[in-house]
Amino acid sequence: MFFCRHHLLRAPAQRHFATLITTRNASRQLALPHSHPRPGHVQSSRVSSSHPPAPSAVNAISTESEPTRNTLTTTESELPDPLPDSSHAELTGEETKAEAEVEEGKQPAQSPDPRERITERDQQVKDDPIGMYLETRAMGPEALKGYAGEYFTSAIWRAAHKVMPDHFRMLVQDAILVTDERESKIRGRNIIESLFRTLAFRKLLRKDDVLALLQCLERNKQLSYISTANRLLLARYITSNPSDATIDTELIRLMAPLLIEKLRKTWEVQPRGGKRSPSDSIESTAFGVYVPRVLWPLLQMLVRLALLDSRMEASALLAQVTDRQYIHADAIQATDLSSTDYAYIVLSVTVRTCMIYGWFARASELLLGAVSLQPKLSNSFAKLVQDWLVRALDDPRQIDLQQATSAMIMLFRRADDYVLPHQLLWKFYDAARELELPELAQTVYGYSRRVKHHAYPPPRDETLLWMMEHFEQKSRNVHFARVLASQVVDENINLPLTMRAPFIAQTAVLGFATQARTLWERYAVGRDARAVTGNSKAMLLERIGCTPGKPGRQRVGRSGRCGPGDHPADSADGRRRRRSPRI
Repeated sequence: MFFCRHHLLRAPAQRHFATLITTRNASRQLALPHSHPRPGHVQSSRVSSSHPPAPSAVNAISTESEPTRNTLTTTESELPDPLPDSSHAELTGEETKAEAEVEEGKQPAQSPDPRERITERDQQVKDDPIGMYLETRAMGPEALKGYAGEYFTSAIWRAAHKVMPDHFRMLVQDAILVTDERESKIRGRNIIESLFRTLAFRKLLRKDDVLALLQCLERNKQLSYISTANRLLLARYITSNPSDATIDTELIRLMAPLLIEKLRKTWEVQPRGGKRSPSDSIESTAFGVYVPRVLWPLLQMLVRLALLDSRMEASALLAQVTDRQYIHADAIQATDLSSTDYAYIVLSVTVRTCMIYGWFARASELLLGAVSLQPKLSNSFAKLVQDWLVRALDDPRQIDLQQATSAMIMLFRRADDYVLPHQLLWKFYDAARELELPELAQTVYGYSRRVKHHAYPPPRDETLLWMMEHFEQKSRNVHFARVLASQVVDENINLPLTMRAPFIAQTAVLGFATQARTLWERYAVGRDARAVTGNSKAMLLERIGCTPGKPGRQRVGRSGRCGPGDHPADSADGRRRRRSPRI
């Protein structure tokens, strides 16, 4: 019969073969001649009972022959004891079952692996990891140093899922204690990395906690062993939180070398010979350029250092990124390197690089976040915003138009000597009309009228009438409508031929008789006068008293109020409405 050695090494098989060997030895001893002498040591090894034998036992022994009694005594004394008495009593049932299964040709049932058995302490940690951790913590630092790493991890994730910030603070402190005090630094590093991994689920770690943990790893020479996933998590966490001058510089000092280590050369990450899908450490830009995933966090940290005025750290990081050719040459060429504004230089090369890579959303995040922190915008800064606006208004989406609105407002309010190109402003108004976002157009128009050093034009062509209709029908903003009509009249803005009559009529409907009369006089004469006088809506002006032939009259508004110097009694309808008061 063939047995696999794995079966022979199992506990049931060993017990079975021990019993089998014992049985064979017994059969051999029974086959010996009756005259075989017993060894002397066998007789001395027999254990005599302290109790006297029973009478029936004495009678039975006396009736037996001496050779038979000697043979049985020899067999009993020479049988080996394979197991201690206590273990033998416990395993008798298992041995019998295993023997029966082997005789029937079945494989014996496998006993549970001792390594897979859950101890009572494991079960307690599984049920209440926080309670067991607090109980161990109450015993003192020595007990914590001996606390298993998997128990720490269970407590960390339970605190993260149950949102226990106070317990999380204690876990951070104890992780630092274990890493500093234990000889094995690997277990302490694993506990700290478990704390870092919770950032992907719930951000219970504070910036000062992250700084303390990173300093602990640096102190114990474990910082360079942090996994790539945790490096990216930490970089995103640092850059996504508000800037803190007291902490961010030190955090970036610790994290930048870890990210630079993963920043390979550009030619080392490009596909060779065929198409390659991005891996965990490589991503593809919108234009099909493969770059390391750590490049974007590095650009964010670079801008953060520049805004914090940490020039030495920012210059060192910029030099390393440029040396690996991840700052595009066109971005450097388009930047005004003669500017004394260091934040502008760093922001310009990073934002333009992102736009060249096709990362427009990331470029917007960098630019708008930095511009919002500047009390005043220089001409170089404003030119950078203008280049971004050109890209944003090229087939814009709603989010692009919303961000463009914020950028234009900051230009109008903070760039004192800068003039936004009119073509760019008209393009914004047209895009707002196409996307049906009149509120954004109204906001930008309102801020453009507040600029003192330059007069920006209103929308043009059909967009002008569209905005006037919005002021009347949706926003009901009579002030902006009056400002728009007055600007068209005062700046002598030329209206297209097809827009003259509708705009004059809309102005008159809103009750702006002076502006409507001026426009009527301007366009009701000449070769194209028929476009105004032949329009039914414009001819309504003659009936309501806004034509040049009736200069002293203005239209009664929807509320029934008259213009200055007018009275309803001047018309026949007014005389009919004028009645004596009821008593």
